[in-house]
Amino acid sequence: SDDDREAPKREHWLDAVRRFSTDWLVETVTDCTQVELCLLAAMTRLERQRITPYNFAMAYDEYDRFVKRTSTAMLSVVFPRAVCLKAFEHLHEFGLIKTVQGAAGNAPAIASGLSGTSLMRYRSVCMTVEPERVAKLITTDSVRCPTWLRSFVS
Repeated sequence: SDDDREAPKREHWLDAVRRFSTDWLVETVTDCTQVELCLLAAMTRLERQRITPYNFAMAYDEYDRFVKRTSTAMLSVVFPRAVCLKAFEHLHEFGLIKTVQGAAGNAPAIASGLSGTSLMRYRSVCMTVEPERVAKLITTDSVRCPTWLRSFVS
C-alpha cells in the first residue's frame, strides 16, 4: 500500500536535482544554434575574466573581437548584431543566463517605455551555470560545433 512506502531521503532529492541539472544543461546547450553557442562562448570568456555582470553589448564585443582576430576562411559565418541580440534573448528564455537585479546600467531611463524583450540588450546578466561546464560541453564532442568555435572558448 502507499502507506508502506518510505519517504525519499534528502540524498535522493539531491541526486535527482543533480541528474536533472546535468541533463538539462547538456540538452539545452546541445539544442543551441551556432550563434547562441558563439554568445555562450563569449560570455564564458567574460566570466573567466571575472567580468560580471555584463550586458549584450559586452558579450557581442567579446564575440566581435574574436571574429576580427580570426581568419575569415576559418569562420563559417559572421553573425550580425541583430541576429546575436535575438540569440541573446533566446539564451535568457532557455534559462542559461539571468538578469541581475540592481546592477548598474540595467535599463536606461529613456527606454523605460519599451517592452521586456526590447530592454534585454540593456539588462545586466550573468550565466546561470558554471562557465567551465559550458566550455567543457563546447570543447568536447558533446556539442556539434566548428573547430574555430571550440578554440574561441578554450
